[in-house]
Amino acid sequence: MPLRRVKVGLVFVLGVGAILIAFAAGAISWINQELHEQALSEAKAKARILLDRNIATHEYFTAQLKPSLYGIVKDLMAQGYFEPKWMSSTYAVREQQKLFQKLNPKEYYYKEVAINARSPENEADKFERKVFDKFMNDPKMEEWSGIRQLAGGPYFVLIRRSEKMSKACLRCHSDPSQAPNGLVQKYGDVRSFHRSLGELTSLASIRVPLGQAYLQANKTTQKFAIGFAAMIVAVFLMLILLNRKIFARPLQIVRHEAVEITTGNLDLGHQIQTRLPGEWEDLAVAFNTMSTELKKDRDTLQKRVEEATAALQASESRFSTLFKSSPIWMALNRFDDGTYLDANEAFSRITGFSRDEILGRTAAQIGLWDPDSDRERFVDALRSQGQFDGREAVFYDKDGKPIHTLWSARLVEIDGQQCVLN
Repeated sequence: MPLRRVKVGLVFVLGVGAILIAFAAGAISWINQELHEQALSEAKAKARILLDRNIATHEYFTAQLKPSLYGIVKDLMAQGYFEPKWMSSTYAVREQQKLFQKLNPKEYYYKEVAINARSPENEADKFERKVFDKFMNDPKMEEWSGIRQLAGGPYFVLIRRSEKMSKACLRCHSDPSQAPNGLVQKYGDVRSFHRSLGELTSLASIRVPLGQAYLQANKTTQKFAIGFAAMIVAVFLMLILLNRKIFARPLQIVRHEAVEITTGNLDLGHQIQTRLPGEWEDLAVAFNTMSTELKKDRDTLQKRVEEATAALQASESRFSTLFKSSPIWMALNRFDDGTYLDANEAFSRITGFSRDEILGRTAAQIGLWDPDSDRERFVDALRSQGQFDGREAVFYDKDGKPIHTLWSARLVEIDGQQCVLN
């Protein structure tokens, strides 16, 4: 359907509907993005809380627990005593994490990342080794964070500096000969030895799952989308109803009245009586005014036509009377072939030919004109000048007697064809 034939009301409803759909799509996209951002922000907050808690445990072991217990078990340590439950903060944090995962089965992940770690559970993987190198190369770097796509989905990962080698820790991490025999027997004499004071020995790495939070964000977005869809449908239906009431019905009334007047079912001058809303009432008033003025103009024109017709008829009547009653011979011939179209009573009286005898015939055919006469000379004069006056001519009456006359003629146009009045 050509666009010019589409109803304005329909275009308006569809246009508003398209705007609402575009707005809803933009709003839903923005809401989904904001919910994802909120889920990520919450994951960051949880990661920092858990990370701070575990680093605090390290600090407690290093600064308070170990120094206090070393004085109590000094004699046992001289005999090679080693108990990781209180002597290794890394061991303690790792065991706490296992208990935490039993209590909270969500896919939270915590790891004390180290290179050449004493426990294989703490050894850095390929990705963690790259991050560890960044910390080693940049002493001012305190933490790294980002989103990783793992088998279980997206995770927020936060890695922070954790332990530096302290004087209290060097006894177990310098030379194997100085370490407790129990430690060497448990872990061997290779891994995590020959450390130096102040060396970065581990990073605290935690990752918080985002998949469930993102899924919940998407579900919430779907609810918003359903709500928006329902709202758009409701607004669309209201627009259709309003369009019918405000646009379609008033336009239909005005159009119906115009068509009825045009087809003659209603008289020109008819007035729209129905009350219309808003500006449509102004249009109805303008329509009524136009109808009234057109009726006045038509009536005036009709009166003038009647007067002109009457004047023309009177003129024709006078001309007919003069033509028929004239004492002078008068006839009307077609110019191209000379056929008689009319003649008055004087013509019949002088020539002896009745009107019926000459109509549809020429002067030569009825013997009024001598075929050998110089007829073309008169025709040429009419063609070049449109008239001539008082030229001598000889005609013959019905009995063949010559009629000497002074002949005058005029070219006139009647009903679209050239004629000769003579």
